[in-house]
Amino acid sequence: MSLFEKEFEDYFKKKKIKFKRNDRSLPGTPDFSFQNGAIVLFLHGCYWHGHNCKEWKLDNIWRSRISVTASKDIKIREQYLEQGIKYIRCWECEYKKNKDAQFKKIEYILSRY
Repeated sequence: MSLFEKEFEDYFKKKKIKFKRNDRSLPGTPDFSFQNGAIVLFLHGCYWHGHNCKEWKLDNIWRSRISVTASKDIKIREQYLEQGIKYIRCWECEYKKNKDAQFKKIEYILSRY
């Protein structure tokens, strides 16, 4: 488990928010699921998931690998949207810029469903 994931887990435990980690019964194995899979949270590392937050210097092999991951991410997100499941994605760079804002955003979404 990365520090990124651990901090979310610790936060949810502190706030007594019920969650399931890495639910393999759901497409893409979300990092966290809530309310029996009605809401899923994916924590995306910017490098591995091809975020455009900065210029990545990649050779063709890595560009291809990351492109495959990004394509899978899109397909998984579409599956959730088709099923009416709330999909939340948190980019690592956004989290690092303002952790509190990301936690509040997720808490707000959880309170609305």
